[in-house]
Amino acid sequence: MQPCATGAAPDLEPCPELLATLRARLHELDERIDTLTRSRQALHDYIDTTERRVSQH
Repeated sequence: MQPCATGAAPDLEPCPELLATLRARLHELDERIDTLTRSRQALHDYIDTTERRVSQH
């Protein structure tokens, strides 16, 4: 069996272990992005609501 990463660069060979690791990492990043996106939207909503209340007084 050949190693998944060879050479100085390294060059990546498509082996199942590497692909599984990369897919898991991508899934983790997608989950973090989703969490950050929801947090960002919640902050925008809070700021907008607060600014509207302040401008009404």
